[in-house]
Amino acid sequence: MKSSFRIIAATFLFVMLAHAANAVVQAADFTLTTLDGKTLDCEVLELEEASVSLAIAGKNVSFKAEQIKQLKRSSSGPAVIDSLASILVRLRDGSELRAGDVRKEGKQIVLMQNVGKPDEGKIAIPETEVEWIRFRETSANNQNQWNELIAATSKTDRLVVLRSGDVLDSVEGVVVGIDEKEISFDFDGESIKAPKSKLLGITFFALAKKSYAPAKVIVKTSSGHMLSAAKLRKQSIDGKDVLSITTSGAFDISIPWSELSELDYSAGNLKLCSELSPLESKWIGDKDYPGDKEIAQKIFSPHVERYGTAGPAEATAASDYVFLGTGEVVFRVPEGMTRFQATIAGAVGAQVRGWTTVIVKQEDEVIFQQSFRPEVERMPVDVSVKGNRRVSLITQPDDKRQAEDAIWWLQPRFVK
Repeated sequence: MKSSFRIIAATFLFVMLAHAANAVVQAADFTLTTLDGKTLDCEVLELEEASVSLAIAGKNVSFKAEQIKQLKRSSSGPAVIDSLASILVRLRDGSELRAGDVRKEGKQIVLMQNVGKPDEGKIAIPETEVEWIRFRETSANNQNQWNELIAATSKTDRLVVLRSGDVLDSVEGVVVGIDEKEISFDFDGESIKAPKSKLLGITFFALAKKSYAPAKVIVKTSSGHMLSAAKLRKQSIDGKDVLSITTSGAFDISIPWSELSELDYSAGNLKLCSELSPLESKWIGDKDYPGDKEIAQKIFSPHVERYGTAGPAEATAASDYVFLGTGEVVFRVPEGMTRFQATIAGAVGAQVRGWTTVIVKQEDEVIFQQSFRPEVERMPVDVSVKGNRRVSLITQPDDKRQAEDAIWWLQPRFVK
């Protein structure tokens, strides 16, 4: 009897421990990426546009928005677009929503997520906030035409008609109604019915220009929504976790927490140098360099890689700049950005010891200059800059032999 009880107790304890271990693994369902490149597995406890509170390795830790680059669900892959939600609706604040069908009800555009259950998951948006609706994906034959149409200014609504060979045509007028199958359209005083099956989309005329609050966070969902959020909060409604969002256009929407895929906190607040085209990038070699200087420029000029990798083959997601010897790379500061930040590091397993001088210039003015020992320390750079000015990043190893190693600018970036 005692033996049986011990077996049952041991089994119960094992099951409980397994559940506990599983719960811990499941809890860390997000990965936080900070602006300086650190990644942390975490559970989201509280979340707003200005800060997040996380559980990391059993401890509660808070981060301010300006410290965060991205918060991404660990298990999420690319958004899977349901074939029944192939309609894309673009709002004037930059948000994009997926839908299975759209209707016009009074002065609202109504998005239906579930065509079979039209009252389930409905989203109603003021018609004035909708920039365009695309009923199906573009093709290689009409992608450029579509981009030109939505970029062009129009004084009317437009139907974008699919012609033979996937060529597009547009008809100007006023959208009067949208039902399950047709668009009611006023064309020069004449009412016409346009089948949705014959259209690629609709563009809407803006009655008046409206200014929008800047997006503080870009929200992406597993169903393909992308929302420009001015405010957001994780909260519980009727016992279910949701993410409540106010978009830049002051439109309120709540999505199930389980559908959240990614939060980009760097939206509009940060621009990585790796995402910009440099105005100039050059290796500054000795005048008596014995080799082919043109080839040397291609090899040694500052370029993007991921810190610690062996070469550009792994640089597709890289955001670090590597300098081989003395070099300079020049960028134009994006409009609205006020600071330049980076961390300077030596090569992994550096062979040559010595001092390296790092310089940041804005136009012809030196705004940062400091020497450090790359084999034993890292050096932060954080300086004020002005939009549209030229900023030069310069590395000068004191020992010419250090050209054999590398100096890394980790996550060089402009921030607001």
